[in-house]
Amino acid sequence: MPQLLIQIAYLFACVIFVTSQGYYSLIAPGYIKSNRNYTVHITLHESSEPVKINIYLEGPTYGFEKELFLKPFESQAITFLPPKLSSGEHKLIIEGVSGLRFYNETTLKAFESGGPKIYIQTDKAVYKPGDVVQFRVVLLDRHTRPLKISEPIRVDITDGNDNRVKQFKDIRLTKGVYKNKFQLSEHPVMGEWHLRVYLSGRFDFETTKQIKVQKYILPKFSVYIETQSDIILEDPITITARVYGQYTFDKYVEGQVRAQLVQVPKDIVLDEKEFQIKDLLNIEFKLNVTDLIRQAWGIRLRVDLMEKWTGQIRNHSQFIRLHDDPYFINVDSNTILFAKGKPYQLTASVRTWNYENIEDSSTPVTMQHGSRNYSAYLDANGETIFQFEHDPNSNHIFRYQNATYTMANIYAYEPYKGNKTETDLKLTLLETKPLLGRPVRIEVNSPKDMPYLVYSIVAHANIIYTEFVDLPMKPRRHVIEINPSIEMVPYAFVYVHYVDEGNYRYCEMKLTFPLEFENKIAVMAPKRVKPGAEVTLELKAQPASLVGILAVDLGVYLLDPSYDLHKDDILGSLREDVSGLPFLALVYPGLLSGVITMTNAHYEFVPLHCK
Repeated sequence: MPQLLIQIAYLFACVIFVTSQGYYSLIAPGYIKSNRNYTVHITLHESSEPVKINIYLEGPTYGFEKELFLKPFESQAITFLPPKLSSGEHKLIIEGVSGLRFYNETTLKAFESGGPKIYIQTDKAVYKPGDVVQFRVVLLDRHTRPLKISEPIRVDITDGNDNRVKQFKDIRLTKGVYKNKFQLSEHPVMGEWHLRVYLSGRFDFETTKQIKVQKYILPKFSVYIETQSDIILEDPITITARVYGQYTFDKYVEGQVRAQLVQVPKDIVLDEKEFQIKDLLNIEFKLNVTDLIRQAWGIRLRVDLMEKWTGQIRNHSQFIRLHDDPYFINVDSNTILFAKGKPYQLTASVRTWNYENIEDSSTPVTMQHGSRNYSAYLDANGETIFQFEHDPNSNHIFRYQNATYTMANIYAYEPYKGNKTETDLKLTLLETKPLLGRPVRIEVNSPKDMPYLVYSIVAHANIIYTEFVDLPMKPRRHVIEINPSIEMVPYAFVYVHYVDEGNYRYCEMKLTFPLEFENKIAVMAPKRVKPGAEVTLELKAQPASLVGILAVDLGVYLLDPSYDLHKDDILGSLREDVSGLPFLALVYPGLLSGVITMTNAHYEFVPLHCK
């Protein structure tokens, strides 16, 4: 296990010289990505005169520079749009060339494989010879909005032998969407075919989707299992399940069922039963808790259903997790509070394995830490707060009834003892839950008078908004109001700072928004219609929206559902679209937001080195 070594430094970036009187600051994402906006935010704080500043981005195949003039107490945001980056060192440099003379540089972490979001949808995942393949290409920007580009787009179709059999060029998008189709021959190459979308020019980016060409019979029914997903290890274990088969037209399947319980990971059959089924079938297994079961990751319930009339077999399985206790205890790292480098408070939660809150105000939750024992009771949300004296050599052991949870000791650090910044700003969210379409208010509190403040919003790995707020009354409290947009889903970071007597005062906060699209759509349709009858759909969306509709046989979905686009895949990628520091740190302005800070004001920096 690597040792963690702490080393205290004053400034990380290489400051070559600073002359004249005054202070500047620059914040920028620590990550730079191909074909993605990269924004730097520069502020001239206290200064005796205006300053001329040069900004440089330097890389092996990309470079950019910008000249700007700032008056005292003025901010400006500069945005670069790098093309496809290459491997090698990338630097961000800021230089004051008149008024306030300084030079500062830092290394950035570059990502070469970056580009727009390209999604390919087909009307099926598996095709027969002679079928028509219909497809749709959707190009979105980093905020899930339709991409507007002028660069060439091409689609290549390759067969199972990687021969190009079709190409579409000179493609024009309609609100970020392109659709087309092509015909398979009666004797095509069988196997895996590919649809490749290429963006040329500055993007130099591509995405591929796979389809299959083979002879097949569409499944007419599917198998369903309804059972518990978590089971407590009691002797004996009782596993109950409801099993049924259903045709694509909703009628239940009649036939023979074979149900197996399989130990995971050894794939050993623990028990097996056979049944006749007409509609819904309730089954039950009882197992003694043996060593084989205690060694298991879980149990898989596998069901094979053979249709009575055709002998066609379909199967389905369900994984069941095993637990020693009915509850689990957890500590969210975001609830851990520090004072002078040491943790002193945390919040523990107790839940059932179905993630239900435990409302129990009479049974204590205990925490053993070092030689001390702590006790607290759960609130209505199933949570409790522990305040403790930190022991640097001991883990935290929590107990509730028979449930036990051991959390590794919280890492403490020795605060910087030099002429440090007093990072005593505090941000408080005044809303219970941030939502799109509703203003979000954040209260800034300071123990000293604030003559001004600068705040930035960091989201989707870039700085998306900046503002310099003049505070002539020098209050100690100020409320910032933010209007959320899709650019902040699901995470946005608020970074507030100003310079006071040469000290860089700052604070950061993370905002979490529901994972949803900006444009809402609703579809209303009848649940049942007769064969051959017209089907009327009622769609609701924002004005001027482009709506794409895909209608398929349910058997197509049961055969292979990979042809379709899924909301979770598109929105889920936003969770990973964050910036970060190009170095390890425990304390640093910008650590939470993932931005580097370059300034000649004083701040605390505790780097982290792993050996």
